[in-house]
Amino acid sequence: MRRIARVHRRTAGLALVACLAVIGVTVQPIFGADSAAPDSTQRIRNELVALRSTVGDAFSYAFFDTGSGQLEIQTDAPAAAFESVASRYRGRIEIKQATIGLTSGRLADTSPFYGGASLNDGTSLCTSAYVAKTATTRYLVTGGHCFPLNAQIRANRFAGQGQIVGTVTKRDYPAYESELISGGSYLARIYNGANGDDTTNVPIVGQKIDVNGTSGYCRTGQSSGNSCNWTLVNTNATFCAHGNCTDFVNAFNGGVQPVGGDSGGPIYYPHNGGALMAGTIIGYSCILILCSYYGEKVGSILGKWNLTLVCNAACLLL
Repeated sequence: MRRIARVHRRTAGLALVACLAVIGVTVQPIFGADSAAPDSTQRIRNELVALRSTVGDAFSYAFFDTGSGQLEIQTDAPAAAFESVASRYRGRIEIKQATIGLTSGRLADTSPFYGGASLNDGTSLCTSAYVAKTATTRYLVTGGHCFPLNAQIRANRFAGQGQIVGTVTKRDYPAYESELISGGSYLARIYNGANGDDTTNVPIVGQKIDVNGTSGYCRTGQSSGNSCNWTLVNTNATFCAHGNCTDFVNAFNGGVQPVGGDSGGPIYYPHNGGALMAGTIIGYSCILILCSYYGEKVGSILGKWNLTLVCNAACLLL
């Protein structure tokens, strides 16, 4: 047997200073300059960064030195947002309208966060599952063995990178093989396309009632992507790894086995273009090429912490 959390270490990388990544740019000069000023480029850059609160959350911008001491700003914000700086540095700044956004998908998700996406705490790599809530707090659920209590979690396949998803605030492992992340914005959708920066996703529409012998379950993880045609073979299995055992979990046969990094990912049943949630991926066992995988039940986690499943509309129970 093998538990499928994975340590993912990045040995090298390059950093690019920009407020957001430019996806596609349609250029239209807004205003430019007539006389150069002696002020340093770094001073202008600092003032442009300080404008982030003025520009606001609804807009984005990126800027860079064109090589001649002039800074080009590309933005989807109104020109007026930069006028206070641009008017002081005529000849040093040119503003152009641009289409700007973050590269996102299951490997580099952005807020509001979905299930089926990469999660890391700087060391370990797992997958998000689904959203649940109390009367006051919304949580993103992942695997119980994935991260320690109070760990800060980011949405990226590379350790230490990505937007902050939240903090692990509820965990009772190994009694329960799911834990709760809070402090971010989470939506009732899951990525269910191929692995990689795939944006294919479906809404969570309800909870699946587990019955032995039911076929057609799917599971999706950041490493191996989406796999369906799994059959539920036992609703009272026990999974033990590294001295830790979790009882009363589901066991499935069939499909493609999950791999390292898929832990915590959604187990679901397709329904009318949406997903009925069944649980979170724990691990797998294989005898030659015949594999089973194991999942913590949605009902167990909802009951443990008195939670309600979050759906895109009124939750179904089928």
